[in-house]
Amino acid sequence: MLAVACLPASASADPVLVFPGMEIHQGPHLCTLGYVDPGMRVAFTAGHCRGDGPVFDKDNKVIGPPRDVPRQHTERRGRQD
Repeated sequence: MLAVACLPASASADPVLVFPGMEIHQGPHLCTLGYVDPGMRVAFTAGHCRGDGPVFDKDNKVIGPPRDVPRQHTERRGRQD
């Protein structure tokens, strides 16, 4: 899973409004955002959507830097009676 920090590129820049299903670009990759957490100012997308450098919207405005999110594997255990 990949998270995108939704921060303005500079102190004077307006932040880009992000939403689920939004088209994003990172390097040669074109993907869409999945879940957006406005409280944490983070948006999530699939792990295969990673590239190099910052993440941009379709109008080439910087959304923010990518952050890797570790996967949490849980073991399912059957009920034993």
